[in-house]
Amino acid sequence: GHLMGFSAEGDHVALNAAGRIEVWDVGKRKRDRTYKPDPDFCVDWPLFRSSGGLSAGGRTLVAADLSGIRVIDLRGGVELTPWRGHAGPIMASGYTARGEIVSVGGRTIQWWDGQSGRPLASLEAHRGQACSATLSRQSATLITADIAGEVRGWDVQKKEGRWRYRMGQPAMPLLSLTPDGRQLAVFGRHGPNKDAYRLLNAMNGKEYGRFLFGNTGHGIALLPGGKRLLHLAGGLHVIASFNDTRSR
Repeated sequence: GHLMGFSAEGDHVALNAAGRIEVWDVGKRKRDRTYKPDPDFCVDWPLFRSSGGLSAGGRTLVAADLSGIRVIDLRGGVELTPWRGHAGPIMASGYTARGEIVSVGGRTIQWWDGQSGRPLASLEAHRGQACSATLSRQSATLITADIAGEVRGWDVQKKEGRWRYRMGQPAMPLLSLTPDGRQLAVFGRHGPNKDAYRLLNAMNGKEYGRFLFGNTGHGIALLPGGKRLLHLAGGLHVIASFNDTRSR
């Protein structure tokens, strides 16, 4: 299984577990409810790589598969008709602080009304196919990246771009924000047969640190405070520590 998202309060978490969705009460450390999606729902697709998948109180879940955005009422067991607005796979979806839904797919970012599914806005995010994204509701920051190695920062409330950062070569970078949304780790290709971490100020896109890392990976997490990083590679879990994480 894999993590699907936390509620805004952090008191509930949704997991994809063996073809079903489980919602757990974090404080009580117990399963609150279980939901089995429709058979045509691609539950094994990496639904999204961002927090914000659950609404307040963990009542509804926003997720994405190859057919579009889905909103699931986990208590009533009602699954709304998929909303379609992207040309290409959807890489991320989640709730904003206003209760809107934002999704990243193809080359675009789409905003939706969280209740009706009515499209609110659409922006072209990249010239190439978006390959990863991460969202921080606390700072209203969305980070997207494409296969050409371009990383962009967005203000999800104002629905506008903040900055661009180019890695300088084709890559499929992994992204992780600190919980406060102010620091960003970007992991990807750095020259022939080398991978590296780049540390960026998520507010302005300025790089303030870089170090080579010998292992490829399929998941990263920049921990609170921005001084430690969890790196996932197959069965390998590595904690990387670094000293200078001041934003410059």
